[in-house]
Amino acid sequence: MKQLKLICLVACIIGTTSTGNSQSNLTKIIENQKFGFIDSTGKVIIPAVFNYADDFSEGLAAARADGAYGYIDERGQFVIRPAFEQASAFWNGHALVYNKKEMYFINKKGKKTIRGIGIGISRFSNGFAEISTKSRKVGLIDTSGKLVFDTIFHSIGSFRQGVAVFTRLVGPDEIKESAVLDRTGKIIVPFGAYSSIHGFRLGVGHVISKDKKWEGLIDTNGSLLFRVENTKISLFDIQDLDHIKVKRQNIINGKSINYEGFINQKGVYIVDNPTFQQVLPFSNGRAFVEDTTRKWFIIDAAGRRLSQRAFDWVLDGMFVEGKTWVRSLNRTWELIDTLGNTLFVSKLKEISKIPGTNLLKYNETLYDQNSNFVKNQYGIANQYGQVLTPPIYEEIDYEGFKNGLLLAQTTGHYQYLDQSGKLKWEQAPANSSICTLNIDYSIYNHFWAASKRHPGDLGGFGKSENFPKAIHKKDHFKANQLSVSIQNNLDKTSNCPLALYISNLSGHDRYFQAQDSHLYLQLQAKNEQGEWQDINSLYESDCGNSFHTLTLPHGNYWGFSMPTFEGVFSTVLRAKLKVTDQIDEESTRMSSYIYLYSNEIKTKINPGQFWNIHQNSMLDIAHPYRN
Repeated sequence: MKQLKLICLVACIIGTTSTGNSQSNLTKIIENQKFGFIDSTGKVIIPAVFNYADDFSEGLAAARADGAYGYIDERGQFVIRPAFEQASAFWNGHALVYNKKEMYFINKKGKKTIRGIGIGISRFSNGFAEISTKSRKVGLIDTSGKLVFDTIFHSIGSFRQGVAVFTRLVGPDEIKESAVLDRTGKIIVPFGAYSSIHGFRLGVGHVISKDKKWEGLIDTNGSLLFRVENTKISLFDIQDLDHIKVKRQNIINGKSINYEGFINQKGVYIVDNPTFQQVLPFSNGRAFVEDTTRKWFIIDAAGRRLSQRAFDWVLDGMFVEGKTWVRSLNRTWELIDTLGNTLFVSKLKEISKIPGTNLLKYNETLYDQNSNFVKNQYGIANQYGQVLTPPIYEEIDYEGFKNGLLLAQTTGHYQYLDQSGKLKWEQAPANSSICTLNIDYSIYNHFWAASKRHPGDLGGFGKSENFPKAIHKKDHFKANQLSVSIQNNLDKTSNCPLALYISNLSGHDRYFQAQDSHLYLQLQAKNEQGEWQDINSLYESDCGNSFHTLTLPHGNYWGFSMPTFEGVFSTVLRAKLKVTDQIDEESTRMSSYIYLYSNEIKTKINPGQFWNIHQNSMLDIAHPYRN
């Protein structure tokens, strides 16, 4: 049985995610599943002794020593004692905590300030926190706990320039209507004035008429600045109001043509060329456009093509200090100026920008003989494409540098690098106790399995190397049946003492629904009421080709390494497996399903494992079940 890769974890949990509000230069580290902090030089400031720690925000960080959360200062000392099942970062002097099924806010002295309202509540932002009811209606409270906007809305956007877009559902068909309100609740644009209103940017909002025949921009007073027909406006990519990206539809020689261009804040078309299939935002008075030949070139602010030179691709289309990266027609990456002149030619094959810097991430495609898979290895280059690190990293943080450090994973552990590519801190090798998890969130399904291709599968799904193995000693498994069991690990090469097995001695091949080789297999534990409740989340895919059928032949088994949980709540654990309820290979997709349950084992967990769903983040490179 392939040993489960249990690399250290970062819990990206509800209310306890990285905040982006950090005013500290301390960066989180994880060693042997314990959390601590380093400074920008890589020096350990707070040793890795916590079961979990959030990023610092407003001088404090939520941290869990044993089973409960408190708040530590930048010395690593608890200034708010551990007393909460979950705890979020401080925003506007308040932090949202959860304890004994109650959500409420505390201040920096640990005192309860605002009790939870409804069934859900967000952190504070711009002086408001959003609350929701069982009917899925939302409202806003202020930092005193006063209900400023009642829970009658379908959604509430972010306040920008003092206004926000509110939506509500009207009538039996629940037709969505939008309005603009200011912070006091005054209606700036009434509900139903437009078919839709989109959020504000650079002091203007995007509106679509009730008959959907025109679009326009409004200011924060609700005044219509202009309207245009047969044109779709995009405020997401703009850098200034003199070049607003639009998609146009025009009739030319009796034929409908779709293309892109730019208008200004008065609705005047600045760039209006039917051959421009795609345009990118302006920067340094330049923009890249793609023509009908699928090639890219540079235009000036008036839409004039600067030269006849064309490019195969552009990196991000943004000139920084008069320079940007493009891919030439001969497929080499070049650094060019605003006139399209080549400044530097790189030998790198594929590159992307590291956010917040001029540095580049490049990758090389390698063939892994052990797994028979092609994989990408990443490295870092400077702004001129010169290599700073070799391509040795499996992943590099897509959010870029934080506190002057870049997170990168290599060979099963991770490192922090500075902007010169120099190693500043490296995770120590994990010890055997990595199979023991002290967590407070529901983990993702980690039960990957493989089999021969089922005739009904379309292909394209993620694959596993965990193929069925022949049963030699039948005393390990239940005779004459398909069974699920948790027992001592039969794989002597595994560090994990426990394993979960699916064994087939039923006399027939058996079939299982799967997504990207993940079985529908869940771990369950009894809660305080003695009810069985899931403590892991099933893998979910949006791709239809991800769904397929796995086959376990008679006389074979699958094995999966199992974690041993630690926590403050004593309970029992079992596994629940979804199985196709028939043995006809050709009709598995049309059949019903049954559930099989494993034996029960004693365990200890933390209460958050029952309800706190693990969320995706780049720090999933430290997810305990990443394959």
